[in-house]
Amino acid sequence: MAQGTLLNQSVGNYRLIDFIGAGGMGEVYRGIDKAHNRLVALKVLNVTKTAPNAVERFRNEARIHGAVRHPNIATMYEYLEFDGAPCIAMEYIDGDTIDERIRTRGALPLKSALEIFERVVDAVGYLHSRGIIHRDIKSNNVKISEGGTVKVLDFGIAKSADSPRLTVSGAMVGTPQYVSPEQLHGQPADERTDIWALGVLLYEMLTGRLPFEGGSMAAVMDRVGKASYPAPTRVNPGLSREMDRIVGLCLRAKPDQRYQSAEVLLTDLRAQHEQPSPAPRPAWSLARLRSSGEMRAAAARRLPAIAAMSAAVVAFAFLMYELFSQPAPNVKGGDTTLVSVNAPKGGVGEDTTAQAQRPEPRAGTREIVFNIGDGRAEVYNDTGFVGYTPHIMQVAAGDRVFFVLKRPGYEDFTVDFVMTDALPRLFTYHLQLRAPPPGPAAHDLPFASRALPRARSALQIPLYG
Repeated sequence: MAQGTLLNQSVGNYRLIDFIGAGGMGEVYRGIDKAHNRLVALKVLNVTKTAPNAVERFRNEARIHGAVRHPNIATMYEYLEFDGAPCIAMEYIDGDTIDERIRTRGALPLKSALEIFERVVDAVGYLHSRGIIHRDIKSNNVKISEGGTVKVLDFGIAKSADSPRLTVSGAMVGTPQYVSPEQLHGQPADERTDIWALGVLLYEMLTGRLPFEGGSMAAVMDRVGKASYPAPTRVNPGLSREMDRIVGLCLRAKPDQRYQSAEVLLTDLRAQHEQPSPAPRPAWSLARLRSSGEMRAAAARRLPAIAAMSAAVVAFAFLMYELFSQPAPNVKGGDTTLVSVNAPKGGVGEDTTAQAQRPEPRAGTREIVFNIGDGRAEVYNDTGFVGYTPHIMQVAAGDRVFFVLKRPGYEDFTVDFVMTDALPRLFTYHLQLRAPPPGPAAHDLPFASRALPRARSALQIPLYG
């Protein structure tokens, strides 16, 4: 079938009005759904006789895509055949891919990049919750509509538990610039493979370039295998080191050292919006202080009192430091080492981010992530403060897990149990709002004041097995 030959024809209920493009195995048209009077994108497989397993792979794509519904995933409408050629009709997204935006505008502004990326991560997390690995997350598989809606596209190489085995053992699927180290070695892809691709995508959005590029393909693959790339802040100095850390926890050569789920990554991203903003500058300036004789005189009169107050503040701060200062975040308790994902950062590339804070796992241990579902909490053990959620522990069966989660306005929550092999690798807790102080009886209050926020009980929800 020659390219574009279906233009102006009707395929089922769809009138094809525009030829969008062609890929390795198919063509994509823009059409009108005559039954519902809406625009659609129609993907047509045109290599049914020349490519082995092409039809079965296309049907697998339709089976997976048709089973998902998420606001940030393009909706599939129908699977049909036309003159022996399988077709998929799906939602048409009128807008640009992330790749097109980067090529025309360069790196995305940080706020815009994070807003778009969070929606992609949310969609990927939804897929993972349904046992689906996308395996082809990349900048030209994410489209942003004219209205700003983010949509993940193309399930051509996605897999689920029901997917047939269509790849030769040891073969690699995916886009070379986004492929993970385990895929390079022909190992099976899992959720952490998509986490790697998300790291490449975030890097590309923040810097306008790919982390593993330049030179021969062999050189690129060598850098991928070693997770060796320049830190985002080296390419775009306007970024914060937090972006180095987040990208670094996606782009680890070993899957068990990456974020272990899209939910943990999403929680970390959303925490960036909770960082306190700098205090506003005072209305008066140092220049005004120097130029105003009246202000100089007033300051001179108050100088002894100001000096005494400053000395008292310094002495109090020193006392508090001596009383409450604790050692670095790695705190050992019994046979278990608690490590903060938010520990001080090192360089990025070749598995160096926060590497000094991550001990080598003991034989028989698993990496367990503890988190809270709606933000960030402080973590304390019997020696004091050790970091923030999400927190990672290297734990073996039989080890006792003990720490306390604290957050202003919420009741402290104690985690205390013995680890078993049957327990999951991710625990998410919901903290209970602290009860309000005693006050007037409800019948003495105005009606609008009687409603109090209802606290949710602390729950332990395993989300990743």
